[in-house]
Amino acid sequence: MPDIAVSNVLVSAGVAAFTTLAIEFTAKPWLEARKERILQQHRDRRELARKLRALETKIVGASGALRARTVDELLPGLIEASDALAEERNSIVEYCPPEIVLLINYQLGYGSGRLHSILEEYRRSAKAAAEDPESNDDYERQAAERIKKVFAKHERWFDIPVDYLRTPSSHFIRRYLLIRAAGAEVEQKIAEDAAAKKAALSSQANTSELDS
Repeated sequence: MPDIAVSNVLVSAGVAAFTTLAIEFTAKPWLEARKERILQQHRDRRELARKLRALETKIVGASGALRARTVDELLPGLIEASDALAEERNSIVEYCPPEIVLLINYQLGYGSGRLHSILEEYRRSAKAAAEDPESNDDYERQAAERIKKVFAKHERWFDIPVDYLRTPSSHFIRRYLLIRAAGAEVEQKIAEDAAAKKAALSSQANTSELDS
């Protein structure tokens, strides 16, 4: 009987040792790889949030910088930063749901598009003023006012996306509410843009009627 008991103990110890070694050499590398993948995703999400906030800070700071720098000095850097962030679409799509992606793309597209338009018009006006020294066109002030309107409309551009990216996946209710808020904000901005375009077309039509 003692021999049987010793044999059982040895067999149990051997099975335990084999199981431990099997886990060590098979499951553990997979678990380590999974852990590193999760940590990398976490770092990528925080880096994307940092870049969104950095662009927002740069845009907000640019409004005050207009007093010391010309539009032609200031806008190219903002446009370049916005376009560079837009190039990271793969990261945005990977770490954000469709509603958050739409909001980010809307902000980047609207901001970059409007700033491009303002810069082109500013340069045309500056060229015309240089060719006509008697021109009284205050193009610098007009461009600055248009830029400030763009900034004011999109103040705190990326609050919702940044909050979502920084919210742990375990906080699913918080994430769900942020997704709903992003969808509502996109719908609101699209409606506001449609109303503004309609008002602009109506104003142009009224002006044409008066001219005729």
